[in-house]
Amino acid sequence: MTFEQDELYREAQSFVRGKVIEEIFARLERRTIEDWKRSDPASTQNRDDAYHLMRAISGLRTELTALAAEPTIDQFNRRLKSV
Repeated sequence: MTFEQDELYREAQSFVRGKVIEEIFARLERRTIEDWKRSDPASTQNRDDAYHLMRAISGLRTELTALAAEPTIDQFNRRLKSV
């Protein structure tokens, strides 16, 4: 693993564990759900936008978590290969 990769993983781990990012995700999710609830059922574009935004938030959270866990997974896989 290069120094740059190690730094990237460390930053990702710090970011994912931080309270700020969780608060940002929670606020985005609450706001999006409230927008969806208040939207007119006939307004399919607004409802579709809310759906896609929720999927994007979830995808971002998943990618951040995966990046933060990558070194742990790599270490585990190396141990399996050496057995």
